[in-house]
Amino acid sequence: MLMNFIEYLNYRSKYEKLVSGFVLPEDKYHGTIDSMRWFLQKGHTANRFRKGFDDVTELCHHVLKERIK
Repeated sequence: MLMNFIEYLNYRSKYEKLVSGFVLPEDKYHGTIDSMRWFLQKGHTANRFRKGFDDVTELCHHVLKERIK
């Protein structure tokens, strides 16, 4: 399934809201594809017990498996 650009922007905004209280490098608070990949690989280290961690993980998986039109 293809994701359109507007859907991607909505997911990006959700990511940024969800991680606002997480411990991340400064450049990983932005909802970029690179930030989402990083979060899936390394974000669990300091954040796995934080509220919303599972939601962010699910969102990242969804965005990364979809292609943008």
